[in-house]
Amino acid sequence: MLTLKTSYGDAIDSKLAQYAVNHIKVDWNQNALAKAKDYQQIQNLSESRLKMQLTAKAGDQFTEEQANYAIQHLND
Repeated sequence: MLTLKTSYGDAIDSKLAQYAVNHIKVDWNQNALAKAKDYQQIQNLSESRLKMQLTAKAGDQFTEEQANYAIQHLND
């Protein structure tokens, strides 16, 4: 919501910004899968290294479950 409210962002009304935050729909499993596919095309990482990258605090910060989903569906 910060980028919605900051003077450097869109400066959207607080109620509209809160509505947007409350109603956003994100499929984190699909996001993790897309990121995993990107990594595989660029770096060809092993499953364990891929999982580390997807879940690392200095990386993508997906949950372990989301990373596992991505790895399981990488070749679908």
